[in-house]
Amino acid sequence: MTLESPPGEYPDRDPQMFYELARERHAAQAETLSVLDGKLGLLLSTSSARLGILVAVYALRPSAFDATAKTLFVASGAAWVVLAAFAVHALWHRPWKSGPLLQKVFNLHFSEDEDRLKWRVANAFWHDYNHNQGHEERKARALHWALRLFVLQTALVVVALFLVAMSDSDKTRHSRYLGPAVRGAPVLAPAAECPRVLESADLPHSSIRGA
Repeated sequence: MTLESPPGEYPDRDPQMFYELARERHAAQAETLSVLDGKLGLLLSTSSARLGILVAVYALRPSAFDATAKTLFVASGAAWVVLAAFAVHALWHRPWKSGPLLQKVFNLHFSEDEDRLKWRVANAFWHDYNHNQGHEERKARALHWALRLFVLQTALVVVALFLVAMSDSDKTRHSRYLGPAVRGAPVLAPAAECPRVLESADLPHSSIRGA
């Protein structure tokens, strides 16, 4: 921000307290924006990873997804899309004002007294802080909704994977229940043992003939 200002705009007293306060607020705002960006990026990457796990399970075991699991799958994908939209909109680059121009401050050291220069620098920090406040509010609002969508997506993924696991266990139990029925079916003798079976079956007839 430039430092042009009309004369007589600042009070005739020591500007040190206001200068430090404006500078610290501006620095804290920059740190807050950085933290918000980090949290939004973490939520977006973690949400993408969880959706990727669900997609991989569906690719490997599509038959294990019944109608309910497929509905949860689609709902999880929709939650990720909305979360990504909030995160990308908040992370998108916007003009950021970082305080007075250093070259301007340096040049004014030759023409301004120190107290007035501090008032002008503090005023620049103050106005830039107000300008950047919209960015902070937008990122905080996006984080508010992204966190709720992340919790919702997590619940959907967990329930979908639980249903898939239950479907697999039901199929396993069903295959075990078929075991006794299969064991009760007649067993065919191997071809090599067929002559012996026939010979043993002819023995009663030969004994009757001998009698």
